[in-house]
Amino acid sequence: MNNKIRLQPLFDLNGQDIIGYEALYSRDRETCFPSAVSILKHISFGNDNGEFKYFINMTNEDAIDPSFVSKFIKVLDKTSIDRKRIVLELNENTATNRLSQTKKNLGALCSNGVQVALDDFGTGYSSLNMISKLPIDALKLDMGFVRNAFRPGGDTHIDRKSTRLNSSH
Repeated sequence: MNNKIRLQPLFDLNGQDIIGYEALYSRDRETCFPSAVSILKHISFGNDNGEFKYFINMTNEDAIDPSFVSKFIKVLDKTSIDRKRIVLELNENTATNRLSQTKKNLGALCSNGVQVALDDFGTGYSSLNMISKLPIDALKLDMGFVRNAFRPGGDTHIDRKSTRLNSSH
């Protein structure tokens, strides 16, 4: 599995400094995505200098597996990485699958010092109400949404609506 995982650098908004790495898994169409536990086991933290965060995708099965958190924390504690530097990502479709168990798992991860991000927000059924029910630390907006909303002549109605909503309070 090692040769199928690569760490993609994540840059700050200026594109100058690396702020972390996302663990990307290369697969063919027949292969299922592995659990975040499996990915964590195969990340090489050898050159880590203690300042970067590592982003790892959760699967649907991870989100609803009652034993996932204990397995993940057990493997994480065998590494030299501080729990606060790990960010588990789930997409909004995963988040809505069996919401009760997903909330339990995300809450337990947060209680154990692991951060949680909702990835590719804006690609599926985006609900601010659903987000408010989940213990998440960050939203990662879908690049297509961001590109379109903020380019010259792009879809700026979201900006105007947000501004109107903000100024009405």
